[in-house]
Amino acid sequence: MTLKVPYLRWFVAFALFMAALLNYVDRNVLGLLATTIQKDLNISNQEYASIINFFLIAYTIANLLSGRVVDKLGVRWSLALFVAWWTVANALTGMARSLGQICGLRFMLGLGEAGCYGHFVAGHQTGLNLDDILVFKAILQFRYYLIGNWRYYSAKI
Repeated sequence: MTLKVPYLRWFVAFALFMAALLNYVDRNVLGLLATTIQKDLNISNQEYASIINFFLIAYTIANLLSGRVVDKLGVRWSLALFVAWWTVANALTGMARSLGQICGLRFMLGLGEAGCYGHFVAGHQTGLNLDDILVFKAILQFRYYLIGNWRYYSAKI
Protein backbone atom coordinates (compact mmCIF):
# COMPACT_ATOMS: atom_id res chain seq x y z
CA MET A 1 0.00 0.00 0.00
CA THR A 2 1.39 3.39 -0.96
CA LEU A 3 0.53 6.50 0.97
CA LYS A 4 -0.36 9.43 -1.26
CA VAL A 5 0.80 12.70 0.25
CA PRO A 6 -1.07 15.75 -1.08
CA TYR A 7 1.19 18.31 -2.73
CA LEU A 8 4.28 16.14 -2.24
CA ARG A 9 5.52 17.10 -5.68
CA TRP A 10 5.47 20.79 -4.72
CA PHE A 11 7.22 20.05 -1.44
CA VAL A 12 9.97 18.35 -3.46
CA ALA A 13 10.04 21.28 -5.89
CA PHE A 14 10.35 23.70 -2.96
CA ALA A 15 13.19 21.64 -1.44
CA LEU A 16 15.00 21.71 -4.79
CA PHE A 17 14.44 25.46 -5.00
CA MET A 18 15.92 25.96 -1.54
CA ALA A 19 18.92 23.80 -2.47
CA ALA A 20 19.44 25.91 -5.59
CA LEU A 21 19.11 29.13 -3.59
CA LEU A 22 21.65 27.92 -1.03
CA ASN A 23 23.90 26.88 -3.89
CA TYR A 24 23.68 30.34 -5.44
CA VAL A 25 24.33 32.11 -2.13
CA ASP A 26 27.28 29.80 -1.35
CA ARG A 27 28.77 30.49 -4.73
CA ASN A 28 28.57 34.26 -4.36
CA VAL A 29 29.42 34.82 -0.70
CA LEU A 30 33.17 34.75 -1.39
CA GLY A 31 32.77 37.85 -3.56
CA LEU A 32 31.15 39.71 -0.68
CA LEU A 33 34.03 38.81 1.60
CA ALA A 34 36.82 39.41 -0.92
CA THR A 35 38.44 42.37 0.82
CA THR A 36 38.24 40.71 4.24
CA ILE A 37 39.76 37.50 2.91
CA GLN A 38 42.50 39.37 1.07
CA LYS A 39 43.37 41.28 4.21
CA ASP A 40 43.26 38.25 6.54
CA LEU A 41 45.31 35.99 4.26
CA ASN A 42 47.50 38.82 2.91
CA ILE A 43 46.85 37.90 -0.73
CA SER A 44 46.92 40.03 -3.86
CA ASN A 45 44.22 40.48 -6.47
CA GLN A 46 45.94 37.93 -8.72
CA GLU A 47 46.02 35.36 -5.92
CA TYR A 48 42.36 36.04 -5.17
CA ALA A 49 41.61 35.48 -8.87
CA SER A 50 43.30 32.08 -8.63
CA ILE A 51 40.88 31.16 -5.81
CA ILE A 52 37.96 32.00 -8.09
CA ASN A 53 39.56 30.12 -11.00
CA PHE A 54 40.01 26.96 -8.92
CA PHE A 55 36.31 27.05 -8.07
CA LEU A 56 35.27 27.66 -11.68
CA ILE A 57 37.49 24.89 -13.06
CA ALA A 58 36.05 22.38 -10.58
CA TYR A 59 32.53 23.62 -11.26
CA THR A 60 33.03 23.14 -15.00
CA ILE A 61 34.45 19.64 -14.58
CA ALA A 62 31.68 18.63 -12.18
CA ASN A 63 28.99 20.04 -14.48
CA LEU A 64 30.21 17.65 -17.14
CA LEU A 65 30.23 14.63 -14.81
CA SER A 66 27.44 15.23 -12.28
CA GLY A 67 24.71 13.96 -14.58
CA ARG A 68 26.35 10.55 -14.63
CA VAL A 69 26.45 10.54 -10.82
CA VAL A 70 22.74 11.40 -10.71
CA ASP A 71 21.99 8.60 -13.18
CA LYS A 72 24.12 6.11 -11.22
CA LEU A 73 23.00 6.91 -7.66
CA GLY A 74 19.53 8.25 -8.31
CA VAL A 75 18.13 11.69 -7.58
CA ARG A 76 17.71 11.36 -3.81
CA TRP A 77 21.10 9.85 -2.96
CA SER A 78 23.07 12.04 -5.33
CA LEU A 79 21.41 15.25 -4.10
CA ALA A 80 22.19 14.22 -0.53
CA LEU A 81 25.78 13.51 -1.57
CA PHE A 82 26.22 16.84 -3.35
CA VAL A 83 24.63 18.87 -0.56
CA ALA A 84 26.74 17.11 2.08
CA TRP A 85 29.85 17.59 -0.08
CA TRP A 86 29.38 21.32 -0.53
CA THR A 87 28.35 21.80 3.10
CA VAL A 88 31.57 20.20 4.37
CA ALA A 89 33.70 22.03 1.80
CA ASN A 90 32.06 25.34 2.68
CA ALA A 91 32.51 24.78 6.43
CA LEU A 92 36.16 23.86 5.98
CA THR A 93 36.73 26.94 3.81
CA GLY A 94 36.07 29.05 6.89
CA MET A 95 39.05 27.38 8.58
CA ALA A 96 41.50 27.91 5.69
CA ARG A 97 44.65 29.77 6.71
CA SER A 98 46.64 29.86 3.47
CA LEU A 99 46.14 30.47 -0.21
CA GLY A 100 46.72 26.79 -1.03
CA GLN A 101 44.14 25.64 1.50
CA ILE A 102 41.48 28.02 0.32
CA CYS A 103 42.16 27.17 -3.35
CA GLY A 104 41.85 23.45 -2.61
CA LEU A 105 38.69 23.88 -0.59
CA ARG A 106 37.08 26.14 -3.19
CA PHE A 107 37.93 23.47 -5.77
CA MET A 108 36.13 20.91 -3.59
CA LEU A 109 33.19 23.31 -3.22
CA GLY A 110 32.95 23.67 -6.99
CA LEU A 111 32.79 19.90 -7.37
CA GLY A 112 29.88 19.69 -4.94
CA GLU A 113 27.86 22.69 -6.05
CA ALA A 114 27.71 21.75 -9.71
CA GLY A 115 25.75 18.62 -8.90
CA CYS A 116 22.73 20.61 -7.81
CA TYR A 117 21.58 21.41 -11.33
CA GLY A 118 21.57 17.82 -12.53
CA HIS A 119 18.60 17.31 -10.25
CA PHE A 120 16.47 19.82 -12.08
CA VAL A 121 17.01 17.95 -15.30
CA ALA A 122 15.72 14.88 -13.46
CA GLY A 123 12.66 16.85 -12.32
CA HIS A 124 10.28 14.40 -13.97
CA GLN A 125 11.09 11.96 -11.18
CA THR A 126 9.39 14.26 -8.69
CA GLY A 127 6.01 13.63 -10.29
CA LEU A 128 5.76 17.08 -11.83
CA ASN A 129 4.07 17.22 -15.20
CA LEU A 130 5.41 19.46 -18.00
CA ASP A 131 3.31 22.47 -16.98
CA ASP A 132 4.48 22.15 -13.38
CA ILE A 133 8.11 21.84 -14.48
CA LEU A 134 7.78 25.04 -16.51
CA VAL A 135 6.31 26.87 -13.51
CA PHE A 136 9.08 25.49 -11.30
CA LYS A 137 11.78 26.62 -13.75
CA ALA A 138 10.22 30.09 -13.80
CA ILE A 139 10.39 30.14 -9.99
CA LEU A 140 14.05 29.12 -10.16
CA GLN A 141 14.80 31.94 -12.59
CA PHE A 142 12.97 34.35 -10.25
CA ARG A 143 15.67 33.80 -7.62
CA TYR A 144 18.16 35.53 -9.94
CA TYR A 145 15.85 38.52 -10.09
CA LEU A 146 15.47 38.58 -6.31
CA ILE A 147 19.17 38.24 -5.56
CA GLY A 148 20.19 40.56 -8.39
CA ASN A 149 17.91 43.31 -7.09
CA TRP A 150 19.03 42.73 -3.53
CA ARG A 151 22.66 43.19 -4.59
CA TYR A 152 21.77 46.32 -6.58
CA TYR A 153 19.82 47.97 -3.74
CA SER A 154 22.24 46.94 -1.00
CA ALA A 155 25.09 48.53 -2.98
CA LYS A 156 23.18 51.86 -2.96
CA ILE A 157 22.93 51.94 0.84
